[in-house]
Amino acid sequence: MMIEDQKTTTTLDNADCLEAVIAFRSFKNLMFLLALVCLIALQAIFWANYLGYIEKADCPCPQAKPAAAMLLETPVIALAAVGDKAPVSCGGCPMGGGQLAGIFAVGSFVDAVKNPTCGDAMVIVAVLNYILFLAVILFSLDLLITLKISIAGRLGGINHISRAFLLALLLAVLIVPWQVCLPNTVVGAIYTPEELLCSDVVQCDGPLFDCIFYFGRFVALWAIALILLIAAQVRSVRWSRAVIRRLGILK
Repeated sequence: MMIEDQKTTTTLDNADCLEAVIAFRSFKNLMFLLALVCLIALQAIFWANYLGYIEKADCPCPQAKPAAAMLLETPVIALAAVGDKAPVSCGGCPMGGGQLAGIFAVGSFVDAVKNPTCGDAMVIVAVLNYILFLAVILFSLDLLITLKISIAGRLGGINHISRAFLLALLLAVLIVPWQVCLPNTVVGAIYTPEELLCSDVVQCDGPLFDCIFYFGRFVALWAIALILLIAAQVRSVRWSRAVIRRLGILK
């Protein structure tokens, strides 16, 4: 009788843990999709700038600078340099609320996609960076909570969910814009609007180092972040399958 009571209690505990995990799993999948869309959009903006599809007449940049010089500069430094020059139109300022609302209106958004300007690109990059950073942090925290629930409820698949959390943790560290937090030291996978749009485009017909540095900054770091994100999601899916095989309940 006592053994049956223990089994019943264990089953109820597992059921409670599974309900919590299902809720966190749905939220995790949403954060994964948001982060994935933002990463793809940011890379698309990089290539649009590289191929010359973005009109830079309204860029609030003091002057065109070499890419290597701009990559380690913070937006504060760039904007301070603008302040020392003659007044410029702030149509490209990324944090303008009126401009943000105008761009994301239906008609204006279509025009921004067809004929992107520097101001439009700056606003879109700033919004994408904000969403991407939040999505990655929440994705990592979700996996951490799922890991704790899995351990407490003895749901199994700990190997997969642990690896998923570690990959997400690495992604969270990589995605931080370190060039803003620690100027002139290291950079993160997220690039600021000024880094991309206020630096010269490197066409790889000059010094090889500049080409490697440029594409390593805007493409290689992005690729690493994308791989970490997908790998963490795949590991979490494997965890779900492991729980299914063990308990035959999670659907």
